[in-house]
Order: sequence, then C-alpha cells, then structure tokens
Amino acid sequence: MAKRGFDAAFAENETTTVTKMKTWTFSHRWVIKDFGIHMSRYKSFMNSSVIPQRDGSEWRLTIRTDTCIGQVTCFSLYLDLLASSTRCVKVNFAFSVLRADKSRARKRIIEANMFVGDRRGFDHFLDLEILKKEASSLLPNNVLTIVCDVIVFEGVSHKTLRDASITKGQKCGLTDDFSRLFLSGQFSDFVISVGDKEFRVHKGVLASRSPVFLAMLQ
Repeated sequence: MAKRGFDAAFAENETTTVTKMKTWTFSHRWVIKDFGIHMSRYKSFMNSSVIPQRDGSEWRLTIRTDTCIGQVTCFSLYLDLLASSTRCVKVNFAFSVLRADKSRARKRIIEANMFVGDRRGFDHFLDLEILKKEASSLLPNNVLTIVCDVIVFEGVSHKTLRDASITKGQKCGLTDDFSRLFLSGQFSDFVISVGDKEFRVHKGVLASRSPVFLAMLQ
C-alpha cells in the first residue's frame, strides 16, 4: 500500500528503536549424600558451598528444617545473596528436586529484588514425610539433589536502527549500468552480427554471463 503524502515526507529518515531486557543465567546443582544423616546432625540448617559468578556476585543455598502445620517436619529452601557489585539484583529463580530418572519434581518459582545479605525462597518447601514415602524417586540411595536455576536481570538496552523499509526501497542499479554500457558501445571489444545488424559488446561481460561465450572466447 502506498504511503500517504504526509507519511512520504518522513520516509527517508525513519528509524526504529529496539528495547530489550539484558539477562544472564546460571544453574547450580546441590547433591547432598547421606541426607538423613545430615539432617539428624545439623538439625536446624545446612548451607551449600559458595557459588561465585562471572559478575563477581556470590550466592549460596540454604536448607532449614521446620515444623509445619500438624507437627509435621519439613524443610525450607532459600537462595542467599552473599556479595554483589550492584546495590540491588533483580532475579527470577526456580528450585526443584531431581528425581532418580533425572526429571524435575516439586518445582517452585519466585521473582525477587535482592540486596547483599538477603535470603529469598520457600518456607516449608518439602514435607520430609513425603520425601521418605517417595524415597526411591526423590531420595535414591539417601541422596537428595536440589537444582536452582537463576535468571539475573541486568537492565534495559536500546538499539536504534534505520528502518528496514528504506533498505528494501533502494533499487539495485547494476542492470541500468550494464544497459547504459551496452547502448553507448563504450569500451566494446567484440562485434556480434545478427542478420544485417551488428551489436558492439564486451567480451568480459559475455564470458561472465554465459558459459557458451566463455568457451568460445577463451
């Protein structure tokens, strides 16, 4: 559809801004062997090792045992931000338990703004009675594997582009250039006779465009 007159006045100076969220991700797998022994030994809580990242930030996972409703023992699961070069870190993260067949179970997702020293996660993440009942799947050989997938939002980026329609509208002039060269006969170095007519042409152009002429002119 042709542009209206008013729009056409701006067609040669159109730009587009593309805005997107800059993110990066990391994933950590916490394998806790002899889980039952750890829970009886540490009782209240247990920390993973420190998880350093490329931007200098440091993270850690924490398990804490609690008494849920009905005096049932369960454990809570958290992500800790230990160090960061920025004042506030916006994250979206998911916790899940890895089954024996490597599929994910009990996946829970949270979005948060975190400051250094903050702890975010889920109270009563998993009932220990359920863990025992499904031990063959969730706790094979008394090994609990927790996976934490994190998306870190760094900020917004903008990129300005020339409008694609301008590029599309630019016609290739190669055909016109060859037409002018042929009609003018300038720099021609070969003559083709057809009936009573003669055409002054250029060997290089003919050879490049036709394998037949290439073979004839070699």
